[in-house]
Amino acid sequence: MIERHFTVIVTSIGTIVWLPELENWARSIATLLEPEGVFAIRDDRPFLGALDYQGWTVTGSYLSSAGENVYEADTTYSMSEDGEREGQGSIVHTTNHEWRHDLLEIVMALINAGLRIESLGEHPAVDWKGLDDLVETLDGWAVPEGGPPIPLSYSIVARKPAE
Repeated sequence: MIERHFTVIVTSIGTIVWLPELENWARSIATLLEPEGVFAIRDDRPFLGALDYQGWTVTGSYLSSAGENVYEADTTYSMSEDGEREGQGSIVHTTNHEWRHDLLEIVMALINAGLRIESLGEHPAVDWKGLDDLVETLDGWAVPEGGPPIPLSYSIVARKPAE
């Protein structure tokens, strides 16, 4: 068996919500990184899920302990090059399963896997219109002027220590 290791591993927006737990995810990252290798994640702020990705009223739990969120949807969030949704109405298996992971769970999974957190950032914009009244800016979608100044995304950079 060929064992590969990587200098950099990146997890992008919208990936960990599909994982029921993060300990195995974080251990996989730590195993695949070479010593001094860097892991980076940039994702939606988990609080957007508590707002049900709609308005300013909290309708669900922010905390990881909220469990599984099961819903039906026959469309995809994938976009074509012209910005239109691809495959609209074409998904056959419509039951979706998501899990909310609060920031503490994400950070602790990485630390417990042996990674060293080098930076943690919260950012006022997100890559998609995560709430109905967000406005498009040069940095992504942000809260309109006069709205509550909340972070919409976060980033973490972690490093695997030298052996």
